[in-house]
Amino acid sequence: MSGPSEETTKMNHVTRGVMGTPVWDVLVATARLDRARQLSDAHADLVMAQRRLLWLLMDGEPHTMRDIAEQLQLEQSTVNRQVNAAITAGLLERVKAQGESAHSLTVTEKGLAVFSADVARAARHFEAALGALPDGRAEEYVKLMGVFASAYRDAVDAEVGAVPPAAAAPTA
Repeated sequence: MSGPSEETTKMNHVTRGVMGTPVWDVLVATARLDRARQLSDAHADLVMAQRRLLWLLMDGEPHTMRDIAEQLQLEQSTVNRQVNAAITAGLLERVKAQGESAHSLTVTEKGLAVFSADVARAARHFEAALGALPDGRAEEYVKLMGVFASAYRDAVDAEVGAVPPAAAAPTA
């Protein structure tokens, strides 16, 4: 009978310090969430870039391409591609207010409908997951998850450099 494979030995070396700890449990749980989110996104009407754009523009304020690039912390060329794709898909439109030199972007009726359906679909998934928690624990979990997510973001920011709040994930 042969011993563990080389890959297993390497994995054991990497995970030795965290396996069986709460950190390991979080790593495993977030990996499962990531896989579920990827599956959900594969069947969504919006891709992540469109979702981020629409979420940002749902505040009802006029946004220029420069505003979007700054708030999402993306290169102008990336924003141009994403916005043009969203315009082509009928999700956004350019408008120019009287007396303004730059065009602003607004969400179209189609964009609103698709975004609303996307949010409703995600809400159904989260509602089902929250429903699996013990009675009366969902509110506590949501509060703790908020604290955890903020602390995790702060730890990442401290290690790799802070991201301006406007570029952070939506909190609504």
